[in-house]
Amino acid sequence: MKLSVHAWRTLWAYHAWAGIAVGLALHLMFLCGAISVFREPLGVWEEPVQHRAARDTLATSPQVLLERGLAALGDLPAIPQRLWLGLPKGRAGVARFRYTDARTSAWRAGWLEPSGRFTAERESLATFLYHLHYLALPGLAGLAYLAGALALAFLLAVATGVLIHLPYLGRQLWRFRPETGRRVLWSDLHKVLGVMGLPFQILICYTGALVVFGPVLLTAMPGPGAGGDGDAVGQVASHEPARIGAPVGPGRQPARSLDDALRIARAEVPGFLPLAFGVQDLGGTRPLVRAAGLIEGEGEMSASSVLIDLSTGAVLQVDTPAADLASHATRRWLSGIHYAYFGGPAMRIVLAMLAFAACTTILTGNWIWLARKRAVGAGGRPHLLARLTAGIGAGSIVAVAAMFVASRVLPMATAGRSATEQAVFAGVLAACVAWALRARSSSAVWWQQLAAAGALLASVPLWAARVSPAGLFGGGAPIATVVAVDLGILVAGLALLGLAAAVRRASRAPQPSGPEAAA
Repeated sequence: MKLSVHAWRTLWAYHAWAGIAVGLALHLMFLCGAISVFREPLGVWEEPVQHRAARDTLATSPQVLLERGLAALGDLPAIPQRLWLGLPKGRAGVARFRYTDARTSAWRAGWLEPSGRFTAERESLATFLYHLHYLALPGLAGLAYLAGALALAFLLAVATGVLIHLPYLGRQLWRFRPETGRRVLWSDLHKVLGVMGLPFQILICYTGALVVFGPVLLTAMPGPGAGGDGDAVGQVASHEPARIGAPVGPGRQPARSLDDALRIARAEVPGFLPLAFGVQDLGGTRPLVRAAGLIEGEGEMSASSVLIDLSTGAVLQVDTPAADLASHATRRWLSGIHYAYFGGPAMRIVLAMLAFAACTTILTGNWIWLARKRAVGAGGRPHLLARLTAGIGAGSIVAVAAMFVASRVLPMATAGRSATEQAVFAGVLAACVAWALRARSSSAVWWQQLAAAGALLASVPLWAARVSPAGLFGGGAPIATVVAVDLGILVAGLALLGLAAAVRRASRAPQPSGPEAAA
């Protein structure tokens, strides 16, 4: 079915303006999302304390690990109200210990080495990029709702784009003409990557929007969300299991340790594999522990938890896939799809590549709009949007690369490492934008900044060897997770250098006669 001229122009206007309005922010979100699918191996890679086999930690009883943590915090005036003990999830790592500061109620975290030493948390590169993916910046929690709104705006751009190109989608999937000039190249890239990535883009933006706005919707619909239990709505909306009024399992005797709690959890959830223990009011009148983990053989979508009253051994809550409310099942699947809790490393690589393709789709959309507008300002300088597209599009990649370098160059004993790394990210991004705003050729900005990002990333494994011998060039006993991250960063750096060379060649190639696009 072919659209009328009026309908086509209307849809094109919605498509273009929706993409222009939110494109650069979405590019940054997709870029950080592509990195965040590897958040767990990055979390091991960034902290040298974790560069050891996890088998020793996993062979130690949870109670012994808890006692090590409490002993390491022996100078505290009282046992913290809340404690959290995390176990290694893969084949590398050590236990992570968190507690609440009695004076500020803020969480403090660190690592429990097998020797019993407590090392305060020093790195947050992976966590920062994960939070930046949905704009959850420190002190600006409300920006997460903006991230959801941006996802909805992108869905509008995708839907209108599909309607515009619907009669030609089959042809757009393979039509690629790099020899016909930059403007046609951008248009073909936009269409080919847009069509190939269409299912991914729709699914990611749809699930992302629901993850953000789901709690708001649940509070408006307590019936289907929490079985009509209005008191449970707040728990469900804040991603906690629904409240259960009475114990679901009678306590026969006190659970005197985390080992007892684990035994009870395994009795309630066959095949339970522990990942973390959250403890509240330890040493008080009613200490509680929530054992959280997975079900053996059922993957990450089988996340389960059991809440136990340590004073009686009674089971107060059980949260498993089999016992899900409709709201829990929906949240589980939405989160599982959006955060790639399935398919293993190969699927994560595919999803990261699709996210990078989405970045290119967004940026080429800006270039197409600029070419249609022939948007060149006074003095032959590129339009402001062309300069911002180059400065933010390529500059965000440079900023991420610089942050990785800072993570390996800064001494581990440096106070405020995390804040310094985040300042490096913000400072480099601002410098790249300023560079682009002053440049006369945004094409030159693209290849120069991509080359800078590639060179920085390719150097990271070499800098990492100074921090730990367990990596690609460390020379010591290798840890598979650390080597894999080093190798992935090196490949990404070399790929960016190759891309920069290709962009440079394209920018210097003779163009067909006719109006030239503003980039």
